[in-house]
Amino acid sequence: MAGAADAAIPVYTWAVKAVAAGLAGVGLARVLLLWRGKEAHPTGAAWLGALLAFGCCSAGLGAAQEGLGMPESGAVWVAMLVFMAAAGWAATTAGAWCIATRLESDGRGRRLVRCAGYGGLAFFAACTAAIVKSPTFDIASVAAGPGGVMLVAGAAVARAWTLFLGALAAPLGYGVALALASIPVTLPTWLSYDGVFHTGLAVSYLLLGEGSTRFLRRARKPDRAAAYDSLEAALILSPRTA
Repeated sequence: MAGAADAAIPVYTWAVKAVAAGLAGVGLARVLLLWRGKEAHPTGAAWLGALLAFGCCSAGLGAAQEGLGMPESGAVWVAMLVFMAAAGWAATTAGAWCIATRLESDGRGRRLVRCAGYGGLAFFAACTAAIVKSPTFDIASVAAGPGGVMLVAGAAVARAWTLFLGALAAPLGYGVALALASIPVTLPTWLSYDGVFHTGLAVSYLLLGEGSTRFLRRARKPDRAAAYDSLEAALILSPRTA
């Protein structure tokens, strides 16, 4: 959530965002350990890991920008928004992969993941151009929105409920913050509307990290893993998968 920068941003606002970045980083490390130990589906590990990595970068840069009082127009701000849009791309593809794990045909699953990946990449590129031209939080929210919807849908189809709750937590936190701001409600001096949203973000990355590791272990089954038995096959940009 963004708006006009406050003269003095409460410490909690940027501190809880730094916590969100740390939780995303921990989730990413857990996914990488699963992949390295060949305990995770490579496709799922690639895209859920990318989601956590981009989220970690976005939240970390946002915490630094707010904590150091940087303007909402500089390179750090723009990079934060671009990483936020990139997380939307990763979420789009990760959601498609979750759906693909429920399909009987591995070929259909691969095509679904490819379509979501390329479509998400095109949307990300368009949104990045818009962000660079006019770096506003609203554009980044639009860029991340479809990815969040796809991940919620994919997690629901795959019955990955921790992942499902993680995908919902951030938009719910944002919605609560907007609702409080529209009333408006007088908040304690240590809290801000952005701080409410960032709390939802921290909960989101906590659940996404846990949900990712749980679902990756469950999805790593012989009949599902055959089509994704190498990291190369996990990447949608590879020329062709067997």
